[in-house]
Amino acid sequence: MLKIIGFFLVVYLTSTTQSILSLGKTVKEGENVDIGCSLSANEGVNWFFQPENSKLKFLLYFTSSGKTMYKKDSRLECRRSTGTVSLTVKGFRKEHSGKYYCVMVRNMNMEFGNVVARYLEEIKTTPKTTTAVTSATVKPTTASEKTSCTTAESGLAKKVGKISCHLFIWGPLTCAASMLLLALIVVSILYCKRPRRRRCQHQFRRRLIPENMCSVDGIISPI
Repeated sequence: MLKIIGFFLVVYLTSTTQSILSLGKTVKEGENVDIGCSLSANEGVNWFFQPENSKLKFLLYFTSSGKTMYKKDSRLECRRSTGTVSLTVKGFRKEHSGKYYCVMVRNMNMEFGNVVARYLEEIKTTPKTTTAVTSATVKPTTASEKTSCTTAESGLAKKVGKISCHLFIWGPLTCAASMLLLALIVVSILYCKRPRRRRCQHQFRRRLIPENMCSVDGIISPI
């Protein structure tokens, strides 16, 4: 039954061409807000709620005998006074902002009350302005100081360029000379450690004179 009523309420709100009274009002957080229904009768009343940018929701059903049924929020209370029904939201919060609808079924016909809108009041805060105090003073540079700085920088750049050129030229030469010197030292050490040849002893041995030979005054002649 509630789904049928909600469906017809949506159809009525989207298809009706009559101007529906919509009272928008801002409410402070924590206040108790009374929302009255424009319908006057002693029948039961259904309350619906549509939050901001959301779908329609069922809140409660208030019977003709003054009982609240199917209540979805403990902060909601409903009462009847002189043939009119009103809804009270206790401790209004952000989630209670939106549009409220009352629907009544009378003589097998559905009657829709006016739309009542209530929104939470937004508290605007102004940012504090902070002033930063700087005690340091900036001294402007004169033309003479600028020229002296530029000349000093150019002289330093020239010196650095000369040093880099000298390193580029003399570096490889020094490296090649040291490599040659090292090679000469290694070759000389290896040459000095090489073992010398020994003369054969058989060259200096005394030759044996045969027995049939004799020497006279150092002259060897056969016998």
